[in-house]
Amino acid sequence: MASGDSRVIRHRLSYQTNCFAAQTAGKYYPGYCRGDLRRIVDIRSRDEIGQLSMNFNQMTKSLEKSYADLKQEIVGHKHTEELTLAYDVTIKGWSSALDLRDKETEGHSQRVAEVTVELAQAFA
Repeated sequence: MASGDSRVIRHRLSYQTNCFAAQTAGKYYPGYCRGDLRRIVDIRSRDEIGQLSMNFNQMTKSLEKSYADLKQEIVGHKHTEELTLAYDVTIKGWSSALDLRDKETEGHSQRVAEVTVELAQAFA
């Protein structure tokens, strides 16, 4: 290979690498560093740098999907916690209403609940 050929190849690879680096660096596109994964890298060649760019774009799409799935799971978890709290409050309300019916059994439901929790913790 002639010296001129190697210089051309080196220059081309250097240029493509610099373009890729500029497109993904936080200095030029701070969105990447803050989790904004909507940008894609321009694919300018079909060589190793082009493949790297395609892989980078696939990775950001995958990360964006994972982030959206995780966000949805967190929302679902929050709803589950809210429903559990509402259920607990309802049961306590029914228990209090039952205890108020009769002075002799007042507090019985609360004591049964406390003993049940202690038993469950002992078996856990």
